Amino acid sequence: MATNCAIAAHRPKQRTLVRTTAAYVALALASGAYLYPFVRVLTSIPDEGIFLSGAQAVVQGAIPSHDFVDPAGPAAFFWLAAFFKLFGTNFVTARTVLLFTGVFTALVVFHLSRRMHQSGVFAAAFVVATSIPVLVMNSPHYDSNLFALLSLAVFVSAQPAFRSRPRLFMAGVLAGVATCFIQQKGLYLAASLVLALVLLDRKHCLAPIGILSAGYSCILAAEIVLYAGLKSLPDLIYANFMWPLSTYESVNAASYGYTLRENWWPTWFSGLRPHFSLGLTLAQIAAFSIPWVLILVVPFLLPIVGYMWRPNAFRRDMLPYWLAGYALWASELHRLDLGHLRNGTPVLIILFFALCERQQGNIPRRLAFGIVACLTVYATANLLGAAAAHATIHSRRGTLRASSSDAALDFLVAHTRPGENVFVYPYRPIYYFLADLRNATRFGFLVYGLNTPAQFREAIDDLEKKKVRYVLWDGLATQNLTALFPAYRPPAADQLIMEPYLETRYRQIGSEAGFRILERNNERLENRATLPSGAVPMDAGGR
Repeated sequence: MATNCAIAAHRPKQRTLVRTTAAYVALALASGAYLYPFVRVLTSIPDEGIFLSGAQAVVQGAIPSHDFVDPAGPAAFFWLAAFFKLFGTNFVTARTVLLFTGVFTALVVFHLSRRMHQSGVFAAAFVVATSIPVLVMNSPHYDSNLFALLSLAVFVSAQPAFRSRPRLFMAGVLAGVATCFIQQKGLYLAASLVLALVLLDRKHCLAPIGILSAGYSCILAAEIVLYAGLKSLPDLIYANFMWPLSTYESVNAASYGYTLRENWWPTWFSGLRPHFSLGLTLAQIAAFSIPWVLILVVPFLLPIVGYMWRPNAFRRDMLPYWLAGYALWASELHRLDLGHLRNGTPVLIILFFALCERQQGNIPRRLAFGIVACLTVYATANLLGAAAAHATIHSRRGTLRASSSDAALDFLVAHTRPGENVFVYPYRPIYYFLADLRNATRFGFLVYGLNTPAQFREAIDDLEKKKVRYVLWDGLATQNLTALFPAYRPPAADQLIMEPYLETRYRQIGSEAGFRILERNNERLENRATLPSGAVPMDAGGR
């Protein structure tokens, strides 16, 4: 009899476990199916090449911050390089990592929402639709967010008494890993978790804080020991702290929410207006904008909503969410464009939809459904855009899809050898990866104001020493750097460093899609490359 009662009591738990597992599996499949059309497409985002070519260099034995310089943390390169080592250095591996990052991020967001006894569907859908499809690239922002969210999930699982030492230690470890991607993100998160411990139990907080801090410190200590052993610790400090603190703000200062008004609204209007009436065009733009407006206002809206709905908003189990949410938001305020603000708001979005679902009455829930309806329209439009990428790109790192062919890449594949030194100026390092070439300098990009004059001169010294044969000079990027860096101002002619060198030491042998294809002057005439199809010879409009 007792046995039958135990079996009967166990059955509801089994059914709950099955339903929960099915929900996670369904979300993983749905988010993966939605993200797949995006991750197979090569976009024109300049930053992606930094991390792909950097990871490629790590596989070849390079040390981040020593052999190449970028303000991102070393984990941004070691993480992707580890997958290249296991599965091959190719585009499929890179984008498979990106796909799984997106799927697992959705699952963690879903899990964090469900811990507050909410459905989690709204928040997970919002994060999926406004992340990778908008900026399709392997990025330390996505990676650091995943580890930061995992850290928070492990931390809240140790509630209410925080007596689980392994979980607290692991939460610190994961926050430390996030720091190795983006320095301030993991640091701010760890500080918010420490503050949560203090506020939740002041009398018994010292031991949990010590355990959490030990996990965090282990990761940082491992990074320091690694670089000290490689005799590159000064390089790490310079690349990750000194250089970005001294130059980053000079070209990255932006108005709050930069790109929505300046770029997206004009692009959406010009793309929709030829096909729809004015009213329908404006209605679609309004629907597209609503999710992004929420991202802009949610840090300021949440305290107001929380005060109005305070019985549901300020429970003890929600305190870590509030603190971690604002910590992540603060970690992305070094640049106020929509991409960075979006990267800082996943926990705040979880809180917003949780409050909407918890609050009694129809208005909060209708608000949540309305936002998700607009999100669905936006997500569908993005999906149609990804499906329209019909051009096939053949590279040394695999075949991929794009919105148009790439003549500059075709030239590199046809006229260089794998592993050859080339130089792409100022900001398209993706070609080093796709053509399996080596960057002749330590810099994935060279931008006045962001890079120092000493770095420009070092790059010129590298080009001289290595006698680099080919340079791709991206004229469109040079003209449109203000679209990437809002505060960028072109230097005066007498302050130019790289341009006079290239004009003196190289000659243009062609131009393709905005690129000037340069060849070093001392190459013998009989070794000169044949002009690529459609190129402009020097006597017909070239230099």
